[in-house]
Amino acid sequence: MFKLENNMLGLDRVFNEVMSSVAEKYPFYDIRKEDGTVYIDLAVAGFSEEELEVYVETELLVIKGTKTLSPIVPYFKSISSRSFKKSFALGTDLEISEVTLKYGILTVKLTETVKTPKVKSFIINKLD
Repeated sequence: MFKLENNMLGLDRVFNEVMSSVAEKYPFYDIRKEDGTVYIDLAVAGFSEEELEVYVETELLVIKGTKTLSPIVPYFKSISSRSFKKSFALGTDLEISEVTLKYGILTVKLTETVKTPKVKSFIINKLD
């Protein structure tokens, strides 16, 4: 079988960047905004609620899908069953208000919140 990377000597970095950018597109998603609410819709057909995880880590929305392998080997397979991890940078004024899964679409609802600014005072120490 012909392997593309075997014929790209010296272009490993370029090949890896191209391949990683293709992988980052999975799963496909849409972002929409309606009346101050942001919705992120991900196409996750074939994933159950137990195989999906949504969490926020350091102002980063992370959506993770872990697909467990089925012991049944299909006669023909073209439906993707790979795991994924997709991250979105969150603004400080967005907060997850709801996560739903319907018809293979995972929807994360983000609402804008007004946060009161925190003032932190510091004591000035005199150095002798």
